[in-house]
Amino acid sequence: MWQFAILLACLPLAYGQTYYLNGANGTFHSTNWPSGQYSPNTVQRWVITVPSGVACVTFMYPFSTEGGSYCYDYVQVFDGSNYSQLDKPCESNAVAPLLRVCGNNVPPPVTSSDYRIIVDFCSDYSTQYSGFGASWSIGSYTNTTTPATTQFPYTTVTVEPSTTSGGHPGVRLEWHIQFIRMAIFQIR
Repeated sequence: MWQFAILLACLPLAYGQTYYLNGANGTFHSTNWPSGQYSPNTVQRWVITVPSGVACVTFMYPFSTEGGSYCYDYVQVFDGSNYSQLDKPCESNAVAPLLRVCGNNVPPPVTSSDYRIIVDFCSDYSTQYSGFGASWSIGSYTNTTTPATTQFPYTTVTVEPSTTSGGHPGVRLEWHIQFIRMAIFQIR
């Protein structure tokens, strides 16, 4: 039994790639996304640098990694200002990620505080899914607190009231709702 556990811990990583992406915008994805499955023991890092401003990453549908309470396969995003302090991809870091996410819900966009943003994708040896795709662009930085780990959906709701229901014509209301904990609520 113990020999088997030690063997699994010593298996080489299937992918240990770091990609350096530069430009005002572009796309990237885990291996074989969206129509195939990523490999076991995947380790991928994207270091994204925009020419000016701050870097923003927006994830695409489908987003599908092995979830669970531990997040066996996950995507994590680091602020570019911490680049020199990061260890190898998928290893414990002294720096907390801006976002660490797994499961099947598309996570919210993430913005770095400078021109660089780092995205890691890490999987274990067992179950594989389709992975993720994302785009990057020059964004605008707002100092908001983003939870370090989330598995819940992020939804934008747009309402354009009609004049028959007492709304004002031409007025558009928009809410960005992030479900941090499972909750039932109603907007009237």
